[in-house]
Amino acid sequence: MTEDDNCEITSIQSLIGCTGRRWIMGVISQLEERQFYLEDLTGAVPIDLSNAKITSGFFVENTVILAEGELLSNGIFQVNTCGFPPLEDREASLSMLMGLDFFGGGVTAAEETVSSMILFFM
Repeated sequence: MTEDDNCEITSIQSLIGCTGRRWIMGVISQLEERQFYLEDLTGAVPIDLSNAKITSGFFVENTVILAEGELLSNGIFQVNTCGFPPLEDREASLSMLMGLDFFGGGVTAAEETVSSMILFFM
């Protein structure tokens, strides 16, 4: 928690060498049979959900979650609580992204964003 009661999200790569409670956001994956991982753009870490308080919802592989916990000395991230990231209004997201295309297309012009919305709803 920061001074103004906000949580700071830590990348998985930044967990190395850190102690204490951390918040990470990533995708649930099963890189090895019977072992779940949390992945982000910087890496993957095995997770232990056995004692986690989980919010309501349907959690499956490839689900993006926000997890609070601690990296143990054995390299496993012990999850204390986890849930879905907070919802955000589409217009707010688009204004914050400023045209950034997460699917590898670079930056999208505002006109293309509006026209793709029209095509999507037709």
